[in-house]
Amino acid sequence: MIRKKHVLSMVILWFFLNVCHAQTNDPIDDFMAVRKGSVADDSTLMMFRVDLNGDGVNEVFLSTDKDINGKLGNIWMVYISNGPTFYRADNLITLDHDTLVFSDGSNLGIDLLSEEAGDILIDFLNGNNSQDGSDIGGYKLLSFTSSGKNSILLMGYDIANTTIIQRVLAKIKLLSEESGDVLVNLLKGKNNSTRGHFIKGKAKKFKAQGIEFLNIKGNNE
Repeated sequence: MIRKKHVLSMVILWFFLNVCHAQTNDPIDDFMAVRKGSVADDSTLMMFRVDLNGDGVNEVFLSTDKDINGKLGNIWMVYISNGPTFYRADNLITLDHDTLVFSDGSNLGIDLLSEEAGDILIDFLNGNNSQDGSDIGGYKLLSFTSSGKNSILLMGYDIANTTIIQRVLAKIKLLSEESGDVLVNLLKGKNNSTRGHFIKGKAKKFKAQGIEFLNIKGNNE
Protein backbone atom coordinates (compact mmCIF):
# COMPACT_ATOMS: atom_id res chain seq x y z
CA MET A 1 0.00 0.00 0.00
CA ILE A 2 2.83 2.41 0.89
CA ARG A 3 4.56 1.66 -2.40
CA LYS A 4 1.36 2.33 -4.40
CA LYS A 5 0.85 5.64 -2.62
CA HIS A 6 4.48 6.58 -3.30
CA VAL A 7 4.13 5.76 -7.01
CA LEU A 8 0.90 7.77 -7.27
CA SER A 9 2.53 10.73 -5.52
CA MET A 10 5.47 10.60 -7.93
CA VAL A 11 3.10 10.51 -10.93
CA ILE A 12 1.19 13.54 -9.65
CA LEU A 13 4.45 15.39 -8.93
CA TRP A 14 5.72 14.59 -12.43
CA PHE A 15 2.49 15.99 -13.87
CA PHE A 16 2.82 19.27 -12.00
CA LEU A 17 6.44 19.70 -12.98
CA ASN A 18 5.59 19.24 -16.66
CA VAL A 19 2.27 21.07 -16.98
CA CYS A 20 2.41 24.73 -17.89
CA HIS A 21 0.43 26.98 -20.20
CA ALA A 22 2.20 26.02 -23.43
CA GLN A 23 0.30 26.88 -26.59
CA THR A 24 -0.73 24.23 -29.10
CA ASN A 25 -2.90 23.76 -32.17
CA ASP A 26 -3.74 20.16 -31.30
CA PRO A 27 -4.44 19.15 -27.67
CA ILE A 28 -4.18 15.43 -28.42
CA ASP A 29 -0.72 15.73 -30.00
CA ASP A 30 0.42 17.93 -27.13
CA PHE A 31 -0.95 15.54 -24.51
CA MET A 32 0.86 12.63 -26.15
CA ALA A 33 4.11 14.63 -26.32
CA VAL A 34 3.96 15.74 -22.69
CA ARG A 35 3.19 12.20 -21.58
CA LYS A 36 5.78 10.59 -23.85
CA GLY A 37 7.06 7.44 -22.18
CA SER A 38 3.87 6.84 -20.20
CA VAL A 39 1.28 7.13 -22.99
CA ALA A 40 1.65 5.10 -26.19
CA ASP A 41 -0.53 4.48 -29.25
CA ASP A 42 -2.22 1.52 -27.57
CA SER A 43 -2.97 3.47 -24.38
CA THR A 44 -6.61 4.20 -23.57
CA LEU A 45 -7.42 7.91 -23.60
CA MET A 46 -10.46 9.58 -22.07
CA MET A 47 -11.81 12.93 -23.24
CA PHE A 48 -14.73 15.27 -22.78
CA ARG A 49 -15.33 18.79 -24.07
CA VAL A 50 -17.31 21.74 -22.78
CA ASP A 51 -17.14 25.49 -23.44
CA LEU A 52 -16.25 27.01 -20.07
CA ASN A 53 -15.01 30.45 -21.12
CA GLY A 54 -17.98 31.20 -23.37
CA ASP A 55 -16.01 31.88 -26.56
CA GLY A 56 -17.93 29.30 -28.59
CA VAL A 57 -15.03 26.83 -28.63
CA ASN A 58 -14.88 23.77 -26.40
CA GLU A 59 -12.23 23.36 -23.74
CA VAL A 60 -10.71 19.87 -23.99
CA PHE A 61 -10.21 17.59 -20.96
CA LEU A 62 -7.81 14.65 -21.45
CA SER A 63 -6.80 11.75 -19.23
CA THR A 64 -5.96 8.04 -19.50
CA ASP A 65 -7.58 5.06 -17.85
CA LYS A 66 -4.45 4.76 -15.66
CA ASP A 67 -4.45 8.34 -14.32
CA ILE A 68 -6.55 7.63 -11.24
CA ASN A 69 -6.41 9.50 -7.94
CA GLY A 70 -8.05 6.92 -5.69
CA LYS A 71 -11.81 7.22 -5.24
CA LEU A 72 -11.76 10.87 -6.34
CA GLY A 73 -11.58 9.95 -10.02
CA ASN A 74 -9.19 10.62 -12.87
CA ILE A 75 -6.46 13.26 -13.12
CA TRP A 76 -7.22 15.51 -16.10
CA MET A 77 -5.07 17.78 -18.22
CA VAL A 78 -7.12 20.67 -19.57
CA TYR A 79 -6.69 22.68 -22.78
CA ILE A 80 -8.22 26.15 -22.78
CA SER A 81 -9.34 27.64 -26.08
CA ASN A 82 -7.57 30.78 -27.27
CA GLY A 83 -8.83 31.72 -30.71
CA PRO A 84 -7.66 29.03 -33.14
CA THR A 85 -5.20 27.57 -30.59
CA PHE A 86 -5.23 26.18 -27.05
CA TYR A 87 -3.33 26.86 -23.85
CA ARG A 88 -2.40 23.89 -21.69
CA ALA A 89 -3.80 24.87 -18.30
CA ASP A 90 -1.39 25.68 -15.49
CA ASN A 91 -2.94 23.07 -13.23
CA LEU A 92 -4.41 19.59 -13.32
CA ILE A 93 -7.77 18.69 -11.82
CA THR A 94 -9.14 15.50 -10.34
CA LEU A 95 -12.75 14.55 -10.95
CA ASP A 96 -14.90 11.49 -11.54
CA HIS A 97 -16.38 11.67 -15.04
CA ASP A 98 -19.33 9.52 -13.94
CA THR A 99 -20.53 12.36 -11.67
CA LEU A 100 -20.25 15.17 -14.24
CA VAL A 101 -23.19 17.48 -14.86
CA PHE A 102 -23.17 19.65 -17.99
CA SER A 103 -25.37 22.72 -17.60
CA ASP A 104 -26.38 25.53 -19.94
CA GLY A 105 -25.29 27.98 -17.23
CA SER A 106 -28.79 28.93 -16.13
CA ASN A 107 -30.29 28.52 -12.65
CA LEU A 108 -29.66 24.94 -11.54
CA GLY A 109 -33.04 24.77 -9.87
CA ILE A 110 -31.47 22.77 -7.10
CA ASP A 111 -34.06 24.01 -4.59
CA LEU A 112 -36.76 22.28 -6.60
CA LEU A 113 -34.58 19.22 -7.01
CA SER A 114 -34.15 18.98 -3.25
CA GLU A 115 -37.91 18.86 -2.87
CA GLU A 116 -38.14 16.06 -5.43
CA ALA A 117 -35.23 14.10 -3.97
CA GLY A 118 -36.37 14.51 -0.38
CA ASP A 119 -34.40 13.74 2.77
CA ILE A 120 -31.49 16.12 2.06
CA LEU A 121 -30.13 19.29 3.64
CA ILE A 122 -28.26 21.79 1.42
CA ASP A 123 -25.75 24.37 2.65
CA PHE A 124 -24.79 26.78 -0.15
CA LEU A 125 -21.23 28.12 0.07
CA ASN A 126 -18.72 30.56 -1.49
CA GLY A 127 -20.79 33.71 -1.29
CA ASN A 128 -23.97 32.16 -2.65
CA ASN A 129 -26.34 34.46 -0.84
CA SER A 130 -29.68 33.04 -1.85
CA GLN A 131 -31.18 30.36 0.31
CA ASP A 132 -32.20 28.26 -2.68
CA GLY A 133 -28.90 28.43 -4.61
CA SER A 134 -30.44 30.37 -7.48
CA ASP A 135 -27.31 32.53 -7.77
CA ILE A 136 -24.91 29.64 -8.43
CA GLY A 137 -26.05 29.46 -12.03
CA GLY A 138 -23.43 30.24 -14.66
CA TYR A 139 -21.41 27.07 -14.15
CA LYS A 140 -21.43 24.88 -17.25
CA LEU A 141 -19.52 22.03 -15.63
CA LEU A 142 -20.32 20.57 -12.22
CA SER A 143 -19.59 17.35 -10.38
CA PHE A 144 -20.32 15.56 -7.14
CA THR A 145 -17.76 14.15 -4.73
CA SER A 146 -18.05 12.40 -1.40
CA SER A 147 -17.04 14.36 1.70
CA GLY A 148 -17.68 11.64 4.24
CA LYS A 149 -20.46 9.33 5.28
CA ASN A 150 -23.87 10.55 4.08
CA SER A 151 -22.38 13.79 2.75
CA ILE A 152 -21.48 14.99 -0.76
CA LEU A 153 -20.09 18.20 -2.24
CA LEU A 154 -21.43 19.95 -5.32
CA MET A 155 -18.41 21.30 -7.24
CA GLY A 156 -18.32 23.96 -9.96
CA TYR A 157 -15.55 24.52 -12.52
CA ASP A 158 -14.51 27.77 -14.19
CA ILE A 159 -11.52 29.38 -15.93
CA ALA A 160 -9.33 32.28 -14.81
CA ASN A 161 -6.79 33.11 -17.53
CA THR A 162 -4.90 29.83 -17.95
CA THR A 163 -6.00 28.20 -14.69
CA ILE A 164 -8.91 25.86 -14.02
CA ILE A 165 -10.79 26.97 -10.89
CA GLN A 166 -12.59 24.35 -8.80
CA ARG A 167 -15.10 25.63 -6.22
CA VAL A 168 -17.26 23.95 -3.61
CA LEU A 169 -20.74 25.34 -4.29
CA ALA A 170 -22.74 23.39 -1.74
CA LYS A 171 -22.51 20.77 0.97
CA ILE A 172 -25.33 18.27 0.82
CA LYS A 173 -26.21 16.07 3.79
CA LEU A 174 -28.08 12.89 2.92
CA LEU A 175 -30.72 11.82 5.41
CA SER A 176 -31.38 8.53 3.64
CA GLU A 177 -29.28 6.15 1.53
CA GLU A 178 -31.45 6.63 -1.55
CA SER A 179 -31.59 10.43 -1.58
CA GLY A 180 -28.06 10.93 -2.97
CA ASP A 181 -28.61 8.89 -6.13
CA VAL A 182 -32.04 10.47 -6.66
CA LEU A 183 -30.61 14.01 -6.35
CA VAL A 184 -27.71 13.35 -8.75
CA ASN A 185 -29.96 11.71 -11.34
CA LEU A 186 -32.48 14.54 -11.13
CA LEU A 187 -29.78 17.19 -11.50
CA LYS A 188 -28.20 15.39 -14.45
CA GLY A 189 -31.55 14.92 -16.12
CA LYS A 190 -32.53 18.57 -15.82
CA ASN A 191 -29.18 20.10 -16.73
CA ASN A 192 -27.59 17.85 -19.34
CA SER A 193 -29.19 19.61 -22.29
CA THR A 194 -25.67 20.88 -23.04
CA ARG A 195 -23.62 17.68 -23.22
CA GLY A 196 -19.86 17.32 -22.96
CA HIS A 197 -19.64 14.26 -25.24
CA PHE A 198 -17.43 11.90 -23.22
CA ILE A 199 -15.21 9.67 -25.39
CA LYS A 200 -12.95 6.75 -24.49
CA GLY A 201 -10.67 4.93 -26.93
CA LYS A 202 -7.17 4.03 -28.04
CA ALA A 203 -4.72 6.89 -28.50
CA LYS A 204 -3.94 5.84 -32.07
CA LYS A 205 -7.62 6.23 -32.98
CA PHE A 206 -7.72 9.72 -31.46
CA LYS A 207 -4.60 10.71 -33.43
CA ALA A 208 -5.80 9.18 -36.70
CA GLN A 209 -8.99 11.26 -36.72
CA GLY A 210 -7.03 14.47 -36.28
CA ILE A 211 -8.03 17.86 -34.96
CA GLU A 212 -11.60 17.67 -36.29
CA PHE A 213 -12.17 14.77 -33.89
CA LEU A 214 -12.22 17.33 -31.09
CA ASN A 215 -15.46 18.90 -32.35
CA ILE A 216 -13.97 22.32 -31.69
CA LYS A 217 -17.18 24.31 -31.93
CA GLY A 218 -18.79 24.71 -28.53
CA ASN A 219 -22.13 23.07 -29.24
CA ASN A 220 -21.33 20.05 -27.02
CA GLU A 221 -23.83 17.86 -28.82
